[in-house]
Amino acid sequence: MDIQEALGQYIGVIRKCRLFTGIPEELYPETLRSLQAKLRPYGKGEIIRVLGDDFPYAYYLLRGEVELSFFNRAYNQININRFLPGSLMGEALAFLRNANSPVQLTAVEESLMLLLDLSPLSRASDGFEYGHTLTVNLARLLAGKNVFLNSRLHILAQKGVRDRILMYLSSLPKRSDGYVTLPFTKTALAEFLCVNRSALSREFTKMAEEGILEIEGRRVKPRFCES
Repeated sequence: MDIQEALGQYIGVIRKCRLFTGIPEELYPETLRSLQAKLRPYGKGEIIRVLGDDFPYAYYLLRGEVELSFFNRAYNQININRFLPGSLMGEALAFLRNANSPVQLTAVEESLMLLLDLSPLSRASDGFEYGHTLTVNLARLLAGKNVFLNSRLHILAQKGVRDRILMYLSSLPKRSDGYVTLPFTKTALAEFLCVNRSALSREFTKMAEEGILEIEGRRVKPRFCES
């Protein structure tokens, strides 16, 4: 599959890429050429970037699921986040070009990535149409991720398992019916919150029994934040 075929098959996902906000759809092919876009498939369990690797591209997920993780001092893998189609990864590292990856990216299932070279955005003399728009969009993306990291620091500052769960749930986008959707399995969520998996499950069960949460699989309705 080439870029043109990908634009046809995955145009719905590509439209969601916030890096392309404000760019007319008919200029996507030209914009992708300017960013030297490449397609790269990954098999289930395949490592995309290893801790310490250089990070020459930003990765945009067209199909599949990708896990971001790192290793602690005991060399245990800690999962930080999971990404679904429509997610952009590594844009800060790709923009810096010479940065080594502090994290590992792994395909949780068969995945298809769009690789984007962001280096043209750092060279004003190499300007191209909508280059300024891309640069502004990139700045907004990085600012948003900075807010996310600050939010996670606030979550991890909570001492109790329940407090971490409730603060995390309050950070998720709420649907019109009051439910939020957990992007993780319980195991991955425990790693994300840096708590014991069994303690996490017990706390979810207790809060459901106490009427604090309504739980339907990965859908959770926090009753404490109802108006």
